[in-house]
Amino acid sequence: MSPPEIDYLGEGPSDDAMARKIIVTAACLPGTSYRRPLSGTGKESLDKRLRGLNAGAAYGRPILVLRDLNRDASCPAELVARLLPNRHDNMLLRVCVREAERG
Repeated sequence: MSPPEIDYLGEGPSDDAMARKIIVTAACLPGTSYRRPLSGTGKESLDKRLRGLNAGAAYGRPILVLRDLNRDASCPAELVARLLPNRHDNMLLRVCVREAERG
């Protein structure tokens, strides 16, 4: 049996690289990157796409989305609940810790 593929999206290129590393570390294969050069980067661009990605996750592969907290909520669980109140099980919205962005 081949390892499952997980699609991914992050706020920017460094988040995409972290997502690929997380997927490989979990013994899975990085699938489709949902990074679009013209769709912009940052949390505003990512947040606008979450509901559509969530809908797609119901019919396709799991999607790992990495987002920063950036004082947008008091805790990660609150942010996830606000951004995706009806999150599908295949939609893996995860909030990164600040240390992940420091190189």
